[in-house]
Amino acid sequence: MQLALEGDEDSVRHALSGASVSPAGSPQSSGQQPAHAFLRSIRLEGFRGVGERSELNLSPIPGLTVIVGRNGSGKSSFAEGLEHLLTGQLRRVKEATGQWGGGLRHVGWSGDVKIEAEFAVAGVVGGLTLTRTLPSGEKEASLDKLPNSVANSHGQPAVDPNWGEAAKTWRPVLSTSEISGLSQSKPTDIVTAMLEALSLKELVEAADLLRKVEVDTGKDVDRCEAKCADLNVVLQGHQDERAEECRTLLARTAWTWDFDALARLTTDESEDGESLRTRLNAVTALRLPDTDQAAAMVREVKVATDEEQQAASDHAVRAESVALLLKHALDHHATYGDERCPVCEVGALDTAWRTQAEERLSVLSESVSRLKEARQRSKMAVAELRLVLVPVPSALTDL
Repeated sequence: MQLALEGDEDSVRHALSGASVSPAGSPQSSGQQPAHAFLRSIRLEGFRGVGERSELNLSPIPGLTVIVGRNGSGKSSFAEGLEHLLTGQLRRVKEATGQWGGGLRHVGWSGDVKIEAEFAVAGVVGGLTLTRTLPSGEKEASLDKLPNSVANSHGQPAVDPNWGEAAKTWRPVLSTSEISGLSQSKPTDIVTAMLEALSLKELVEAADLLRKVEVDTGKDVDRCEAKCADLNVVLQGHQDERAEECRTLLARTAWTWDFDALARLTTDESEDGESLRTRLNAVTALRLPDTDQAAAMVREVKVATDEEQQAASDHAVRAESVALLLKHALDHHATYGDERCPVCEVGALDTAWRTQAEERLSVLSESVSRLKEARQRSKMAVAELRLVLVPVPSALTDL
């Protein structure tokens, strides 16, 4: 219910699924908690229907207190004084118009407007007194913005009891218009007004959220039962001896399915069963190469291989060999200078020979270069394919 009050639908669904969910807590859980208190007395001066200073004394004990008096005796003024002192506003005056709204200052009163209330507070010896004063000459609107002064039983300043937010949520006073208007409203309006007056609107919204989640959950259950019917068809006549027991467990309604029993039935707890589960888990964990990527790599290997075969003609291979021989001869001439050919000892390795050899090497290099590029492309294609085509995993060979 607390999760629903916080309006967190996702957390409600997680909690219903059995997951552990920690509520965020109420807004006041992280700060000072309002002190428990009972009203002891109210004093008014120049406020609403009260002119001269008047006091209403009460018994600060648990129970129901009834205030009885003739019309115009000040009952509503005392109630509204308490409301304004605790919440900083008067709902009846705020919502009313014309003569029904009136003002905060008593008609004809020119002195200070003063609201004062004494409370018996748990843990505070002698209690606390809250006072709000509107000095003479100040506009009535200023009273809403004035802070309360808080004093102990000796009249010394005391710590604010932190009742402001709590009093706005759980209102201490209901106006007569709110109460009397209920009897003339439609039933649904009466319920709405009472919920708002009693600060129960959030509770109803939480109940609506729970009903919504319940309906959605019911739909999920219906879908599960429909899939279960399909599963029963598959299990019927299955060779595995556990199939019939599964059908028996699933014959119940979804709300009474024994998931623990199904889990025990479908997971063999024997040593062989544990070994099989381990191997099957290893299989499910395998990551196969992308089929499109692998197909593209295979095509590249085939194209590169065909290109290499075309480039590796007898002429190209012979040209590669001659080019290598000429390169070594030119390197030898560059190191030792002009001399008789050290191989045939007939020809001469001189400047004229070097010029002819370099020209011929340049021609041969074009053919050799195409052969080298084809070989390199084929080599790279095969290497990339081997990166994704690993040996058959042991998880498959052990089954």
